[in-house]
Amino acid sequence: MPRFNRIDLRMDDDARRHEHTMKDDEAIYPGMRIEVNSDGEVLKCDAAGALGVVRIAVEDVLQGKEPDDVYANDAIVFSMVPKPGEEMAVLVKSGETVAIGSALIANASGLYIVSTGTPAQTDFEAQEAYTPSGNELVRAMKI
Repeated sequence: MPRFNRIDLRMDDDARRHEHTMKDDEAIYPGMRIEVNSDGEVLKCDAAGALGVVRIAVEDVLQGKEPDDVYANDAIVFSMVPKPGEEMAVLVKSGETVAIGSALIANASGLYIVSTGTPAQTDFEAQEAYTPSGNELVRAMKI
């Protein structure tokens, strides 16, 4: 059996799109920061201000899903690794007061929060002012 199950011919945008199986009992929504474990499964980012690849779950358009549809248990999760300067909608924790230019970091559950400067790592800069009443998507630019 070969190491790879297909030969990808990817264009620029497609080269940063990935799919992985979800780890059991994870509730992953599009816009969350996710990470890949040693088994190749995705789970919510589990460390505030995590270093490494910034990987954001995106909606499963192949199944007609919307940005607010949660991935079902053991689903194939689609994600994207944004480049600096690209804009995405990231899932911000309820009650955060986001101003234009706010630095956003992922908390220990994969949701984004406004950075207080600690840790120094930030993933995105907010491109709109918004205070979510629930966990909601906010337009942000990868920095």
